[in-house]
Amino acid sequence: MKWWTLSLSLFVAPSAGAGLNDLWELPALDLGPGDLIGAAAASLPEYSGAEERRAATLPLLKASHGDTLYFHVSRFGAWLHSTENKYLRLGILAQGRRGRDEGDGPLLAGTAARDSSIEGGVNASFRLPVGRLELGYVTDLSGSSGGSAAYAEYRVPMYVRAGQWLVLANVDLEWLSSDVADYLYGVRPTEALPGRPAYTAGSTVNVRMGITARWWATERWNVVGGLSIHNLGGEATDSPIVPEDANAVLFAAVARVF
Repeated sequence: MKWWTLSLSLFVAPSAGAGLNDLWELPALDLGPGDLIGAAAASLPEYSGAEERRAATLPLLKASHGDTLYFHVSRFGAWLHSTENKYLRLGILAQGRRGRDEGDGPLLAGTAARDSSIEGGVNASFRLPVGRLELGYVTDLSGSSGGSAAYAEYRVPMYVRAGQWLVLANVDLEWLSSDVADYLYGVRPTEALPGRPAYTAGSTVNVRMGITARWWATERWNVVGGLSIHNLGGEATDSPIVPEDANAVLFAAVARVF
């Protein structure tokens, strides 16, 4: 499938510092039938826990190849085993995690950059009476944080007006190991200043809740938009560089169906 070349390029580019790091802030969602490619306008925090915000233009891509390979907005994966009716699916995945730079906000002035990372691991998806539950475990493959993370994601799709609309609600829990949490939210002794003491973050759990809508404006053209709220765990919010306990991410996109 020709779109896999684009899928892989979008996945690799953020880790190479190509200016697409913000892509990792969008939730990994299966946006329903068909392959989608489009452009999204997004509003998001400068970094996780930041008070400052910025606007970004991002690619929006949802592609699949049979029942095996997929690229869902910000996650690339492959299902290696599936039971009848897809009640249980087991697979592997790769995803990115956005870093930060001292220019992302005044609280980061004089701190070393935290590079974005590529993570890989395993996942399992369970079909429930209402919605799907996905569990996953990933570890840093790029050598940025050297840590790991685990997640539980619950998705509930709802079709409205004879399939003209798809509304997708999600609740995600993500555990970050102390290595990942400290990499993102910690302050090294060499970065300490008056008012910004050294801080070592321990493992923490972040929660994300969101809603995304897809509208079939025509057979070939869709409009997609979403809002998600990221609630940070205590080890993150206790950091002197994290002024906000929660961040909102909004996006709106126009996409073509293939």
